[in-house]
Amino acid sequence: MIFLKNGGVIHGSLIEIVSDTLVKIQTKDKNIFVFKLNEVEKITKDDLVSENKKPQRNLFRYFDASFQISVPLSVAQWNSFPGNYTKSEAISGYKISLSGHFEIVKSFSLIAQYSIQKNQLDENQLKESWGQAAKRIDINKPWNFKRALGGIEIIFQISPSSGFNIYTITGIEVGNAPDITGTFNIIYQGTGEYNIKSEAFSSWVIDLGLSYRYFISKTLSINLNSDYTYSKPKINFISTEIFQQDKITKTFKQENSIRNINFGISLSYYFNR
Repeated sequence: MIFLKNGGVIHGSLIEIVSDTLVKIQTKDKNIFVFKLNEVEKITKDDLVSENKKPQRNLFRYFDASFQISVPLSVAQWNSFPGNYTKSEAISGYKISLSGHFEIVKSFSLIAQYSIQKNQLDENQLKESWGQAAKRIDINKPWNFKRALGGIEIIFQISPSSGFNIYTITGIEVGNAPDITGTFNIIYQGTGEYNIKSEAFSSWVIDLGLSYRYFISKTLSINLNSDYTYSKPKINFISTEIFQQDKITKTFKQENSIRNINFGISLSYYFNR
């Protein structure tokens, strides 16, 4: 068994040491690896295992801290006055998450994740979609999401110091849609103000992800992450129209399709590797 300084562990049969500079090892599946001796922390002999005793294996237990750039594919679809809000008026935001992983069998882990995400609206695109009547639009807060998710992960080790992880997690999403204030010039009504606010919503959400991991030490890896999230919440909106001192308040509920692609980096700490 060879322990590498970057944290990798190779099980197999030692073939030879070449000129005190290289070491060759052959694994059980007949693959041969060659390492420089200055890359090797130590070489040990695998424990002999009796027929009635199975070998003990270290299970991966680790945490991820992740920061990602969020790229919305679609956000809310409002079909209310003064415009038909069906485009992707959100621009790039960010997502921060903390994940715990526990490998229950080889290459198969359970995940628990908590994340927060914010996506700001594009005022110019929103104004354009609302038409020429819109004179001023103020966005008072962004889309806000908080998610508590759990699921499974498959690990593909491609070398002693790197590998890919694919995961599927699902759970609960809570959040708020943006609050918007606008000034409009409506024929026969004159200039007025239009306000939209949302109540807090909750929804089921699914998250599909892929990450590439590279170990920089025995207990740390730096990772490149990407994931796709999808949810379909029903949101209660409250709209207020004020024209010539007349105030009209309406409430409506709408089902929204919210999809995002997120890209970023994370750092993993391994408790047992």
